[in-house]
Amino acid sequence: MALTPGARLGPYEVVSLLGAGGMGEVYPDGRHFLYLAIGSKTGGPASANGIYVAALDSDERKLLVSGGSNPMYAQGYLLFVRAQTLMAQPFDADRLELTGDAVPIAKRVAVGGSTAIPAAFTVSQAGVLAYQTGSADAGGGSAAYLSQLAWFDRKR
Repeated sequence: MALTPGARLGPYEVVSLLGAGGMGEVYPDGRHFLYLAIGSKTGGPASANGIYVAALDSDERKLLVSGGSNPMYAQGYLLFVRAQTLMAQPFDADRLELTGDAVPIAKRVAVGGSTAIPAAFTVSQAGVLAYQTGSADAGGGSAAYLSQLAWFDRKR
């Protein structure tokens, strides 16, 4: 089912299209969201690839990270994957801007064959992070990984 203006999902109606070709996460405030835009999926240029922040009540969007994928926000940080490395970058959710440098927090994070396939990590709003490491198997299959699940709680 195409989600075009006027389409209905149960009691909800799609009012306008804010973006396409990505995945995203709505902030706890319910008004803002992060999303991944992939130009090749929407007919746009590759230079448009990146992680954006936008508001539900506006057509404006702001590029936060070029070349990253799988954005998530928790505990004042934007988490994303770049070249199988899970990165964390300080993010001011009130001003909707990055406030420091990105630092690697996990390497060899399992990802699919493209930026459109989710990386194997999640983080709770309480700061608990779980991710799966992986590398392509000896047969070279893009979906098969030799892997190990890692679970971390920053409070310990």
